[in-house]
Amino acid sequence: MEKKVTVKRVKDLLGEVGIPRRIIRAPDRTYVLPTKEYLLGRFSRSLRAHLVRYGVLDYRSGVNDCDDFARYACAHAAMVHRRNDLKKRKGKTLPAIAVAEIWYTDEGVGKHATFLALIGKGEVVRLDRVRKMWRGRRITRIHELPISKKELRTVFYCRLG
Repeated sequence: MEKKVTVKRVKDLLGEVGIPRRIIRAPDRTYVLPTKEYLLGRFSRSLRAHLVRYGVLDYRSGVNDCDDFARYACAHAAMVHRRNDLKKRKGKTLPAIAVAEIWYTDEGVGKHATFLALIGKGEVVRLDRVRKMWRGRRITRIHELPISKKELRTVFYCRLG
């Protein structure tokens, strides 16, 4: 994990990438910024395994769709962060991890929800489910997907997890 930042700084950084500050809901006072390597490596593998275990990895319209995935990913990030950091901190105060469930207007599909992580100044990582061919079978993976500055400006709901 990266450095500890205040909620004001998190809102400032999200504002820099285009998310309207007035719609950011931040329940904690301090956050830590995850690294991109952590998100694309250990975290995405752990999230996928968790979703497979509970049978909610694959997309199902109205049942297990984009908003469900975004919520699951945020909750999983918070739980894994808490478990891993408790081992290191031994009872000290633990800042939250700077991840969010966002709702925005996707240029291709319209209204959409996704998981976003703030990794630094002007940098966010969006993770989502992607169906790919692997050894002749279609499987779902958790991958980084781009999100444009234009799309970030259309965010109408942002809740830090």
